[in-house]
Amino acid sequence: MNKKYYRSTILYILSMLIPKICAMLIIPVYAYHLSPAEQGIYAITLSITTVMSIGSAMGLNAYYLRFYGEAHDKGEFNGTIYWFLVIWNFFFSFIVYFGGERIWKLFEKSIPYYPYMFFAVAAQFFNSLEIIPMRTFRVKGESIYYLLLVFVKTVLIYGCGLYFVIYKNTGIMGRYYSDLIASFITGMIFIIYMLKNSKWKIRRIRLISALKFSLPIMPADLTQVSEPMIMNIIINKMLSLSQVGVYSLGTSVSSAIGMVTQSISLSLEPEIYGRTGDIEYPLFCKKIKNYMMVIGGFFCFGCGLFIRELTLLFLPQEYWGIWKIVQVLSIGYLVSVLKGQIVNLIIVENKTHVLFPSNLMGLATEVVFTCILIKFLGEGGLGWAVFSGQLFVVGLLYNQIDKRKYNRYYIKKDIIYIMAVLLLLFISRVIHNISFTYCITLKIILLSCVIYASVRYYGLDFRNIIIKK
Repeated sequence: MNKKYYRSTILYILSMLIPKICAMLIIPVYAYHLSPAEQGIYAITLSITTVMSIGSAMGLNAYYLRFYGEAHDKGEFNGTIYWFLVIWNFFFSFIVYFGGERIWKLFEKSIPYYPYMFFAVAAQFFNSLEIIPMRTFRVKGESIYYLLLVFVKTVLIYGCGLYFVIYKNTGIMGRYYSDLIASFITGMIFIIYMLKNSKWKIRRIRLISALKFSLPIMPADLTQVSEPMIMNIIINKMLSLSQVGVYSLGTSVSSAIGMVTQSISLSLEPEIYGRTGDIEYPLFCKKIKNYMMVIGGFFCFGCGLFIRELTLLFLPQEYWGIWKIVQVLSIGYLVSVLKGQIVNLIIVENKTHVLFPSNLMGLATEVVFTCILIKFLGEGGLGWAVFSGQLFVVGLLYNQIDKRKYNRYYIKKDIIYIMAVLLLLFISRVIHNISFTYCITLKIILLSCVIYASVRYYGLDFRNIIIKK
């Protein structure tokens, strides 16, 4: 069991890492062959299809993970969800494309609607064909297929993109061609896979039950997708371009923590949703939460501890200030780890209707703190605003959990742990005044002590993923 989770986590990390590395390597090539205006067009259509993806999934991805383990007839379950989404996305794509033209012309008169949005919407339709199969890989423990499909799609996107942009000299349309080709080929693979793993049948009762569960998730997902766009509008008006650049780089660096913790969640979620009928399920959830908090604390504290030295070694002087931002953002990711575990319980308890108001209030809190702190701390205040918003959402969601069932699922211990990690990061700044060698040595010792203390604090046994009581 231990080896299975470690193996899956590594494969999921690779599935996230490969596209990011390829994207970073390809940036200079596209920057040389494409104008900023062309890149801007692509960014606009990408943001639209990102929002469109929420409507494509309809929240049924969460329903699928939650109830797959309880379904007696897997073929009928897969068929109901998957083939409904295929039919829905076919009509939804037509609605978005033909209905969105008038809205487009109101805001983007200088950019033609066709062919950019046509290819973007078409690619999104074929992308929607992977929503359920990728989760089927997860619930069946087929993480190697998950990685393989990500790899194939990445090679197609960037291989075809380079071919069209460089050799065919198609300009930005080369990126649209490559996106459509990659999504079409992988989409056909997913269709073939689901034909073998589902029945061509949509059960009406199952579908109605699924939509009642999933539709309340859509506005919550929309809030999360809208958050970066709303925050970008605010910070662009309140900060200088250089300050925005420093903060953006800080978020990119700290996102590595989110990638690791998200990969672990991808491995554990099928187990969390698949054991809901166990008598000791509440205790199991508590153990998983403890496990995730220690792993998250290790990466968050480690990143925050050594980010200053990495910044001084590898970044130009104008970016040296990001290490303080990354330290706070890393704690924000630790809070998001706790939030993710509570969201899992909300989904298990079928209380998806509480996700949207909680996320909305968290976003409002983040916006208010941003407007206040940015005046006093500049771009450094943004990290604190994110941290405050996440912590507020954790409190709201925790109050929705059934305390009678999860009477031992306390988060007071976790909040103390988060604050202790934050305090230790600030205390560690004292040793920056000594020589580089001694500073690194002391930080390694400090990280080792924190790891040991965390394991003892939560009572973990890393010889097995199941944690001691």
